[in-house]
Amino acid sequence: LDNRLFENWYVWKEVTFADGSSGFMMGFVPLCEYTGTKFDYIGDKKFVLGETTGVYTIAKVASNVCRVTRIQNGDPKIRGLPNSVLTSLSKSSLAEANRLREKYRRNGKLVDKEVRNVLVERMKKGVDLDEDQKMVFQEVETIFRGEAGGWEKLKSPCEGVAMETKKKEQNGTKMRIALGKAEGRADCTAEEAAAWYFEYCSRERMAIDLKNGNPARLEIRKGEVKINEKLFAAVRKMPFPLNNREFVSKFIWSRKSSKTIAVAVVPIEGSIDYGGGMGKLTKGQTKAILTATNINNASPTRVPQCKIELLQYLDAGGVIPVKLVNKKFLKL
Repeated sequence: LDNRLFENWYVWKEVTFADGSSGFMMGFVPLCEYTGTKFDYIGDKKFVLGETTGVYTIAKVASNVCRVTRIQNGDPKIRGLPNSVLTSLSKSSLAEANRLREKYRRNGKLVDKEVRNVLVERMKKGVDLDEDQKMVFQEVETIFRGEAGGWEKLKSPCEGVAMETKKKEQNGTKMRIALGKAEGRADCTAEEAAAWYFEYCSRERMAIDLKNGNPARLEIRKGEVKINEKLFAAVRKMPFPLNNREFVSKFIWSRKSSKTIAVAVVPIEGSIDYGGGMGKLTKGQTKAILTATNINNASPTRVPQCKIELLQYLDAGGVIPVKLVNKKFLKL
């Protein structure tokens, strides 16, 4: 095959995105669309002129953190090229995103803290919920309002955190649905606790998930992004012969009062492309609400504290052993 030459015209502009964040957009098209001065002689080697068009969006997340999205299509001008070769060419081109990430990679915990700090400041101000978001909080709060009794204590892996579970649709040693409850205190503000929970795909939590052997955990971005809402997908590893469980969820945060922040979680529909290699998945569902409330300290020099309550509903998508439900609850 002859070498391919790609000539492009690049332009950029500064923009404000739908969620209020600032950043830049950079687009590129074949050079033939440029009306100014173009390249002259490029040598006597044989080239076939290919075409590629694309756009980058670079959104500011924190002072030293940005989110880069790249969308590109290319035409190497080769008829009948096998899909495997096209896939290989696409991966090679998109590998630039990995090179960019590696070039500017910093300490993951420091980056997480910078991202959370921006979110904490937003949480202090609060945002107005739209009608759909209000209904989500009402739905989740209604689930747990009628679950006053029948809770069983769980052995907590965390000192100072009380955990309980309530089993439903249980048949002997197997079950499908369970409720979980955890209560405790944290040495941080309510906003910091809620921000940590809301940032489901932080670098710290991604590393923990990888260590636990879970195959996938990612943030989904579709259309306009609401400042207090995110979509996530996760695949939980299950022991053989059970299928791994897939959970696709929406997270929403809301300021409930001057002292309290809440984060609601509900399942959403949708087919997620993990890039292959996931095998057969069973779709589960989880609904949850985390409530964090600041505790007044008598002395301003004391470490800030907040009270945390997490209520969670789990539908495993099929019957699984009770012991496994208890084990998985401790990691959710």
